[in-house]
Amino acid sequence: MDILTGCTGSIAAEVVKCTAKPVIRHVGYLFRFKKIVDDLIKAKTDLQLEQQKVQEAIERAAMNNEIAEKDVERWLTNVNQLMEEVQALENKVQVNLRFCNGWCPDWIRQYKLCKEAIQKTNVVKELQDKGKFSELTHRAPTPGIEIFSSSDFEVFESRKLAFQQIMEALHDDNNKRIGMHGIGGVGKTTLVKEVHKKTKELNIFDEIVMTVVSLTPNVRRIQERYGKGKSNMLKIKSVKKILIILDDVWKDVNLEAIGIPSCDDHRGCKMLLTTRSVHVCNLMRCQGKIPLNFLVEEESLALMKKTAIVDDCPGLNDVVLEVVKECKGLPIAIITVGKALTGKSLNDWNVAMHQLRKSRLVDIEGFDKECVKMHDMVRDICLWITSKGENEFELRACTRLERNTNFERATAISLIDFNTEQLPDKLVCPRLNILLLGGIQNCSKEISNTLFEGMNCLKVLKLHDIILSSQSLELLTNLRTLFLKDCDFSDDLSSLGKLKRLETLSFCRCGMVALPSELGEMASLKMLNLTNCDKLKQIPSNVIGRLSQLEELIIKESFKNWDVEGTTSEISNANLSELNSLPRL
Repeated sequence: MDILTGCTGSIAAEVVKCTAKPVIRHVGYLFRFKKIVDDLIKAKTDLQLEQQKVQEAIERAAMNNEIAEKDVERWLTNVNQLMEEVQALENKVQVNLRFCNGWCPDWIRQYKLCKEAIQKTNVVKELQDKGKFSELTHRAPTPGIEIFSSSDFEVFESRKLAFQQIMEALHDDNNKRIGMHGIGGVGKTTLVKEVHKKTKELNIFDEIVMTVVSLTPNVRRIQERYGKGKSNMLKIKSVKKILIILDDVWKDVNLEAIGIPSCDDHRGCKMLLTTRSVHVCNLMRCQGKIPLNFLVEEESLALMKKTAIVDDCPGLNDVVLEVVKECKGLPIAIITVGKALTGKSLNDWNVAMHQLRKSRLVDIEGFDKECVKMHDMVRDICLWITSKGENEFELRACTRLERNTNFERATAISLIDFNTEQLPDKLVCPRLNILLLGGIQNCSKEISNTLFEGMNCLKVLKLHDIILSSQSLELLTNLRTLFLKDCDFSDDLSSLGKLKRLETLSFCRCGMVALPSELGEMASLKMLNLTNCDKLKQIPSNVIGRLSQLEELIIKESFKNWDVEGTTSEISNANLSELNSLPRL
């Protein structure tokens, strides 16, 4: 019995010895709760500082066209994910402390939170140790561009000839700049993409860079993709042999502004550009000028049959040929029409043929009769024509208004649905003729009384969803058309009477209650539109009657308080008899 008792006592002592340490450790979680949480917060703060250092180093390196190593990117991703997990744990801790103001917490929950906090602290410290990188970044390769598959390039004789001429010019050391010219939609972009692909396959150049320039080059977008100024030029010069492809060039381009060195300064550099005018090839000093003409009839028919998947059929072939003739040898037109007629019957092709021959804009279903749609190719050609000669026309369309935006040369500006932190007090636009302004996002819709002071030549002004005072308009003495839609006013509009040359005045869904008597002083006004101005209650008598040049008066879902002869009222309003005194109406 003594032996048994002694044995039992030894076993019990050993059990206590083995379990006491873990029990004390786990019970200690409850009494060291605050320290455990504080340790986690400190570890988190240290990791955030390390993360910030790495991020700043990457941003500095990016200015030198360097990008982060893959393991650095993974580390930053893991840090962000861990920070979210730690924050979620901190939120749970705060909830637990709110029980009875911390005097009576949920002990079981607190125990679990302690264990989780210790585990997270260890993970945070481990991740911080992994953040000691020997190399954070490496030099970025010169970016290329996504190229269409060869199935998009049709090897017609006319295209084959142009392709061969370009490839020969690229091998000729005397040709540093090569220009391909042809009308819009003829296939220049598709062809240079095929050149890009072929030169890459043949490994002719160490690097190939391609960018779209357009009529109004977006220098910032180009620089964001390829690098800025001198740093980008140094990067390009460091490449032994490089091909630079500039697509859709409209005028002599300041290459240094984009960050592209002159080919004359870099022996291994060649430039290939596409444009719609051989004149631009001359301005860009191209040694080789290669024309890209319309497809001949045989090529056009082959492209249409392939695009529309047309089987040989005697009756159908004749109609397909007639449709092809209406496309005038333009690949863009042939492909567009062909896709629309894929799988269609002979009758559908006949209908399409007649529609192409006799089509008018007003016949298109679903389009507003007052709405005109045009292809961007037509728009670009119109702008190019109007930009030539003495009557230079420069259109600026912005979706974001920056503080340093320069509009001094602009003759037309569109600021519709654009972002800005604050509207400027004044826009200096001495050559401006047309201004469209509205749909302002992220700032007040009220414009300054001085906004239009630098626009002495303005003739057409359209404002949408704006709050303004008529005093802001009184300096626009050359204004001919004023279109106001969904606008509200901070004054009585009396200053509108100073716009003596105004011919068209449109208030559409505007919030004024009364028209000013000064409106009758607009001796040149030919059209007055008051559509859907449902708050309009007063038009003073003899205001409309004094508009001697008025030819059109539109009052729809608007003013209804016409005075009737023989009646009296407190407020004297316009009388319908005034319209009889307007000979042009």
